[in-house]
Amino acid sequence: MNLNKIKKLNLIYLISFIISFIAIIIAILSMLWSTYLFKIEIKFIYVIMAIFAALLGSLINIAFYKLTTKKYKSKIYISFSDKDSEIAQQIRRALIHERFILNIDEKNIQVGENIKQALTSEIKSSSIFIVLISKYSINSDFVKLEIQHAIKNNKIILPVLIDKNISIPSELKDLKYANFIKNQKEALNELIIAVKNNLKKLNQPITKSKNNATAANKKY
Repeated sequence: MNLNKIKKLNLIYLISFIISFIAIIIAILSMLWSTYLFKIEIKFIYVIMAIFAALLGSLINIAFYKLTTKKYKSKIYISFSDKDSEIAQQIRRALIHERFILNIDEKNIQVGENIKQALTSEIKSSSIFIVLISKYSINSDFVKLEIQHAIKNNKIILPVLIDKNISIPSELKDLKYANFIKNQKEALNELIIAVKNNLKKLNQPITKSKNNATAANKKY
């Protein structure tokens, strides 16, 4: 789900809440007006029940809206080779399901904008840098550049190993990696736990964010 779709969804939820609130007011006014106009005797308990039901509907609407907004305010950057897009998208979906905010996709970069500058700028604005280590990414100039920028900007780096028999970059050799080769499900769970624990260390409280998630970063 891209940024525009998420913005549209949040707008729809907000509008639906406003409509629910207006509906409560109209229902109450209509009831009072009917009582006055037609001299209908309405028991007080019915009025209370109607108001309670309307308020309960609004509270459910608010809860649904909050559950569909992003849970964490820190951004996560995913670095990978374009040839590893399938696994990258799997990780992206898992992180979005946990309501983390991911940084921009190349598709959100405008025509004429410097891709390298845009993506390195996104690294600076991120708290966590996830890098997929594969036979393709270790030979990718883009990924190498992004790793250097992540190190330079003191980002928390979480390596993910997705290929066998490859040489891990020297800058990442001392870091424990999530091993997708051995057990992908378990490794993905370990990655998510690592993200959560590192955000806690950064004193980033769980919160609703105005800047919602986009997609994982695409590389060549």
